[in-house]
Amino acid sequence: MFKSKDNIFSKLVPQAAAFLKQLELLNTPPVEQVSAEVARDNYEKLSRYQGGVPISMARTEDRKVLSSRHKSAIPVRIYWPTLQQLPLLIYFHGGGWSRGSLNTHDALCRRIAKEANCIVISVEYRLAPEHPYPAAIEDAQDVYTWCLQTASSLGAKADQIAVGGDSAGGTISAALTASLVEANSIVPKFQLLIYPSLDLTFKQESIKLFEDGFFLTKNSLDYYAANYAKNQNLKDWRVSPLFYKKFDKLPPAIILTADCDPIRDDGMRYGKKLIHAGGQVAEKNIPGVIHAFMQMIETFPIQTTQAYSWIADQMRLLWKQ
Repeated sequence: MFKSKDNIFSKLVPQAAAFLKQLELLNTPPVEQVSAEVARDNYEKLSRYQGGVPISMARTEDRKVLSSRHKSAIPVRIYWPTLQQLPLLIYFHGGGWSRGSLNTHDALCRRIAKEANCIVISVEYRLAPEHPYPAAIEDAQDVYTWCLQTASSLGAKADQIAVGGDSAGGTISAALTASLVEANSIVPKFQLLIYPSLDLTFKQESIKLFEDGFFLTKNSLDYYAANYAKNQNLKDWRVSPLFYKKFDKLPPAIILTADCDPIRDDGMRYGKKLIHAGGQVAEKNIPGVIHAFMQMIETFPIQTTQAYSWIADQMRLLWKQ
């Protein structure tokens, strides 16, 4: 598609180019060459540095949700922008299924709660490689069930519960939604998928275009997938939701993609499949930005403002239906 690597890098907005240059000068080892502990700590630091001033909430609370499958409870953080009865979004953080926490996505969840005027429940699911697939999906199912059962006490509208996530959290959201369809259970009102990873075979055109030099690399993706889905069939929809067959049964989706992201095409292809099956999709691709830009409020103030506003508008529209 492009004549040279220079042409690909020219797609970047100046803020992205400057960020990547700074990252190159730091000469830090790639995530696949450091321990899980160091990678997680680095992600926490990046999130704090880039997250901006935390948006105040009417109330926040950390809780533990009992698991139906293991002894340890599942940590969640609940955000109430106002103390009224509101719709509810269950949010699964990104981080390659092996990093991320309630803290790394605190700023993001606050922003969505405030702008969309909804309760947000952020989920700290178990991480690979200590807890590979299907641990994260199991935790997601338990929290979803808990939210259905306790919606009223949380101040949430039981018929207006949605799920969402970024990157690896998009995998979890989409796999959870499909599994609920398969089980003939109550499905979410909609899915919010922010630059989701939906095909772990990594054969998309965007992988070839942006495999190196754009923050998230093909080597890192392979490393994350090997930790998360070791010995799994990568074309199983439970692992790669893009391979699900019953798109006509899925609820609406809000899909946000980053243009210079190796997994950009995952979200775009998912949206096309849903539309082809007669489903409802709201899609937006942000030009010139990189993967995880929604957490980089300090670097991308204009683009994040635009994206959060668009997401909030789409969420309010779907909750009115």
